[in-house]
Amino acid sequence: MSEETEELADFLAIRERFRVLRTLQQCLRSSELRHRSLQAMEATRIDLEHARLARWPSGLFSDFDFVYDGFQGVTVLGGTSGAGKSQMALACALENADSDGGCCVVYFDAENVAGEIKPRVMRWYGGEAPFHQRFSLISQHRFRWVPVRMGHTWSQMFHCVADWLDSSHERALVVLDSLQKIAKRIAPSANMLNTTQQMLNAMEELVQQSEGRIGFLVLSELNKDDQIKGGSGLYDSTMALKITPEEDYLVRIEVLKNRNGRRGTDLGLYELDWSICRLRKYST
Repeated sequence: MSEETEELADFLAIRERFRVLRTLQQCLRSSELRHRSLQAMEATRIDLEHARLARWPSGLFSDFDFVYDGFQGVTVLGGTSGAGKSQMALACALENADSDGGCCVVYFDAENVAGEIKPRVMRWYGGEAPFHQRFSLISQHRFRWVPVRMGHTWSQMFHCVADWLDSSHERALVVLDSLQKIAKRIAPSANMLNTTQQMLNAMEELVQQSEGRIGFLVLSELNKDDQIKGGSGLYDSTMALKITPEEDYLVRIEVLKNRNGRRGTDLGLYELDWSICRLRKYST
């Protein structure tokens, strides 16, 4: 390859990164929890070169990513309080931020405080030294933990993500911990069902607009019918997993929904390994 050809290839790659960046930022900044005015309908060319919805690693210590090719779109982690949803979500977030895939991870948290998150991150990295050496670099460009307070808004949340994106990011993973608690804080006087449904609708639209480059990991309690607690169903999610405590540090994980693959599957028992802040497949 000649020097001129290499320079052209580098230029085209850089231009594509900025095009992706602008697309992600425009999608995020246009997201609102209200009905927007009707827009003109346009036919869209289907690009088979990028035919599949973007996926991302689950962070599970098992063959899940091999079988299901990771999480996608709007993925819901459901289960009772204390089932291990936050641990699983943080492991997924760190796995993606720590990879070389150009992923920007923003973890919106209304359940935990910084004093709870820090030791979990340190254990995920294996101790203090790796934490300070590796995570300090990751946290500058790829990982943000954002506490959600009373008075914050949906618009603020997504402008926060858009403002942090730069040309090194090819995709964004947004974690909401948890759906119900964040809904109460951004709209305390509104109907819970309406707020959670509007949030899920907006997330699904962002996934579609960005062709999956913006993904969501949503933590939620489930009701007795395995639907999102508060009345909202799972129909706006792309994938939904249920985590059920069994005994000691064991949980059972089931795939309740998967638009693009196998569903209704019992993945078996997983061990909550607090020493490394991960879930690993349990074997007797």
